[in-house]
Amino acid sequence: PGVRMNGITRILRFLVSMRPSPELASQMKIFMPFVAFDEGRCSVPGCNKLWDHYGFAVGCQKQGASTGFAYSSSQDSSGAWFSLPGACPALSVGDKDRGCMQKYPGGGCSDLSVSPTCTYSIKYAGEIFLDELAGIQDFAKWQRQGNLEYDEVKDRGVGTSFWDFRGSAAWCTRRMHRVRSLLKAKYPLLPEDLPAPSCF
Repeated sequence: PGVRMNGITRILRFLVSMRPSPELASQMKIFMPFVAFDEGRCSVPGCNKLWDHYGFAVGCQKQGASTGFAYSSSQDSSGAWFSLPGACPALSVGDKDRGCMQKYPGGGCSDLSVSPTCTYSIKYAGEIFLDELAGIQDFAKWQRQGNLEYDEVKDRGVGTSFWDFRGSAAWCTRRMHRVRSLLKAKYPLLPEDLPAPSCF
């Protein structure tokens, strides 16, 4: 009670610059297939073989109706997931050791020109809290009063309508408009949005 799933309290926005790994560039590709990560660890079989084949490339997977996500807009017809392999991507955050990180340095660097293995750099570009997004003042108190952000069976919340109708394109567009508006208000000098690259 009083805590959201996985302790998530905010949405972080980052500006990511990327380039294909030398292995992908030789294949005339920009992205490798998307790879799932949990706690900093690649959670699909044979991860190290993937890095040997693709380098520490950014992965991309289109979303949309075929994967059960209905959200689309004029700016983003399907949405996408991206995977960014960090150092020692086969081990969880607390288990990474120096030897593994030297052998598998990952693709993240502060400057893409530092090394051929560098495939992406990340810069902080703002954050918004879920409470301000959904219009909740004190989440723990609000929840103790019997409110609920979202009920999967009813497809709606109690005490808030922000997360209602999860699969509705119109409601998802409304939610994204709220996200962009808050970010624009808090960070007026940063771009409101940038076009996302296509997965190919």
